[in-house]
Amino acid sequence: MPLMSHESRLSVDVEFRDSITSVVSYSWIDTRASQAAQKLQSSRFSANPTPAVKKALDEDAALMNRLLQPNWHEPEGVSTFSLDGRDILIAKWNGAAQFPTVKSAAVWDDPDFDLFLFEVDSSFVTSPDNIRSFWKDLFLVPNDVLRLSKVQFELDRTAKVGTIGAGWVVHLGGPASPNPNADPRGYGLYVGAYRTDRRAFMCLWAGKQLFQGIFDRDTAFIPERFPPLKDRLKEMPTSLLMTKLETPGPRAPVVADELVSRDLPPKEFNAILSVPADKLPDRLTLVLRAIAETHRAAQYKDAIDVLVSKYATGTQYNPAVLAALLRALTGVKEVDLTQAALDFVIKGIDIPESIAYLQSRADTTEVAEKLQVTKVPEDLQSLKRVAVQEIRLRAQSEKGQEKQK
Repeated sequence: MPLMSHESRLSVDVEFRDSITSVVSYSWIDTRASQAAQKLQSSRFSANPTPAVKKALDEDAALMNRLLQPNWHEPEGVSTFSLDGRDILIAKWNGAAQFPTVKSAAVWDDPDFDLFLFEVDSSFVTSPDNIRSFWKDLFLVPNDVLRLSKVQFELDRTAKVGTIGAGWVVHLGGPASPNPNADPRGYGLYVGAYRTDRRAFMCLWAGKQLFQGIFDRDTAFIPERFPPLKDRLKEMPTSLLMTKLETPGPRAPVVADELVSRDLPPKEFNAILSVPADKLPDRLTLVLRAIAETHRAAQYKDAIDVLVSKYATGTQYNPAVLAALLRALTGVKEVDLTQAALDFVIKGIDIPESIAYLQSRADTTEVAEKLQVTKVPEDLQSLKRVAVQEIRLRAQSEKGQEKQK
């Protein structure tokens, strides 16, 4: 259900405090807003971005259009640089006619987050009424990405320069950080106010993990962006590239895509799957997804058939591996594991992925009838019943289409 159907009011609480350094967003806003303000003054901006930079700008624009009310069009200029090994994009826009409070807008685009800086009059950031109005006028509520309910903003009653305000946005939607101790930069939705001797900015920190449908997996969350990591890997020897799979994280799918796109011979394909048994399902899922995404299933069909037979019987029997195979290849038309999945059910290999695969792929009444009479554990009975119904409907539809031909 679209988030737009929910409550559309946004409340904004602004409170004065003697110190705001303990506010969760303070240190993040303070460090990056300071760096961004300096870069806006010192960077050389270009009006002709490279394709990779243009793609990143388009993603930033998509986020702004879906989360914010004002519309900023083509940026005045863009600049890229590296900071602590992370490729950063900074772009700036002139003011938007429908939001005259803001003189100009800018974004500090980090691999994990966007920090937007909206320049306002210096006196603007010390007024609670101004701050309340600003966030209500800025955010698009409701929107189709997050359900925003409240802005909590703490204003330092004594600070004159630096981060004089910090807070956060209460919302529903988007993933939460998987670990309370994890780096929060990709998950935060923070707000702040930053002032120098001459300029003042209202700041919005948007973690990209909250907007995964907007940002490309091949570039977001990866430090190497300009040029993108996937371009840098093309000249890397296969033997070296294989070692890069050992490091988990956002780089791994990009590495896997590049590896399988090289149409690896059986020896090298088996080598990338040579991991301890407990790690094999995850590695296999990574590799098979890469095969699907790069449309290389036909090239690796024989290798996949070997994997199915290898782990379905004998001393190397591994139901977790079989489940990974079925999950990753459900939508891959070039590889049909219908018979294998049916055999797993008949043999009592207790993995629900077998029935789920048949439900999605099987299209003959013969498979439906065999599944119907096969005994399965009690907790899989309802799944089996639905699967049989869907397979029968699909088989009838196939027959109907054949008659029309």
